[in-house]
Amino acid sequence: MTDAVASAPTSRMKDRLAAELRVFQPEWESKTSAAGAAPTPRDLPTASVLFSLTNSLPHTQSGYTLRTHAVLTAVKDAGVPVVGADRTGYPTDIGRPVLRDRVQIEGIDYLFDIPNRLGITLDERLEQQASFLVRTARGSRAQAIHTTTHFTNGLAARAAARELGLPWVYEVRGSLEDTWAASRGDENDELAARRSERFRLFRQRETDVARSADAVITLGQTMADELADRGVDRGRILVAPNSVSEGLLSSDWREDPASVRESLGLPRGGVWVGTAASIVGYEGLDVLVDAVTHARGAGVDLRMLIVGDGVELPALRERAATLGDAAVFTGRVPPERAQQYVLALDTFAVPRKNVDVCRKITPLKPVEAGGLGRAVVLSDLPALAEALPEGARTVFPAEQVDELARVLVALADDPDERQRLGSAARLFVEENRTWTALGERYRRMYEDLGVRVKGGHV
Repeated sequence: MTDAVASAPTSRMKDRLAAELRVFQPEWESKTSAAGAAPTPRDLPTASVLFSLTNSLPHTQSGYTLRTHAVLTAVKDAGVPVVGADRTGYPTDIGRPVLRDRVQIEGIDYLFDIPNRLGITLDERLEQQASFLVRTARGSRAQAIHTTTHFTNGLAARAAARELGLPWVYEVRGSLEDTWAASRGDENDELAARRSERFRLFRQRETDVARSADAVITLGQTMADELADRGVDRGRILVAPNSVSEGLLSSDWREDPASVRESLGLPRGGVWVGTAASIVGYEGLDVLVDAVTHARGAGVDLRMLIVGDGVELPALRERAATLGDAAVFTGRVPPERAQQYVLALDTFAVPRKNVDVCRKITPLKPVEAGGLGRAVVLSDLPALAEALPEGARTVFPAEQVDELARVLVALADDPDERQRLGSAARLFVEENRTWTALGERYRRMYEDLGVRVKGGHV
């Protein structure tokens, strides 16, 4: 990062990069104050907890925004009034102008802060964001501030909470420095990224922010252990795994996948394996393509369905070209449609690669697939093992094409085993992975922080 500042070709770029480097330094803190700032938004809903967000529905549809909306809804239903405040400048900074300073979705208010002049540099924007949080927390009479990765959100939330004397919560939903390194290219590029100044400072800032929060939430025990190893008080860490809605559990999960395929315009025949995911390198979908190719070469009528979009999609399509009609790529689809495609599968695969981000972070999709009664196949990685227990999933050694092909062929030949795995996964999710139950965990955490809430689920 230091070298990038020194070699910047224009003064404008130099200023931007220098500001980013300042924020990455451990001594940088927002000096926010609501004094002299824009007025508090009018007619704010009363909220016990103010959520500071990167983005939200309806302007961004992603795993982040869907989890956010599910969490806010579950927390509200557990008796804790909530309001969401998006980062300053959003959503106009992604080309979506808004006419109002808020929107309500299914009873959840999301607030926008669109200043007349959005800060040009990162430190300027974070000062604006912290000021917005101070004003909004005061206006909504919030008793706590809750934010999510990455650390820039934490810096703004921490500054606002300290200004107001409120407790604050940092929710670690990913290891974004690992995601950044994994996206650099091949193994050599990733290794170089992990040795870089940016990676080192990124991890230091994430650790600092998490250690300073009054409570830390993460998605699985693997990441909780890592945070504790980095100095976060284990007693302040709450594991809040990805969960599913009652709506998903009420779907007709027992319907024959072949009938679902027919309703979607797909062939009834064959045994279908697939996934719904962002199409990025660490998801390991190239391994899935090669495993299906291997199985078909051995005479097994295995077919593949990939739901989602991403930077690796063109290369993945090209890799699967020899499969012809036996490989279907839907691209990006709405969540409801994606759920139907999952129901069309005989086996749901999560072939993530053996890289740090995949070893640490438990994704939502295998939990959803289990809730839909699909047989789930996972790379044998620590975080993925937390998605579903033994007896409710099958694993294979990560990145081993022959082993994945062997597992898929065995399941293709054994519909009873697929049904057994799917039923076991469904039962586990029903009993252990619902947003309603998770909302109660959040409520108890807020009570421990001194937030006054209603007496239970409403």
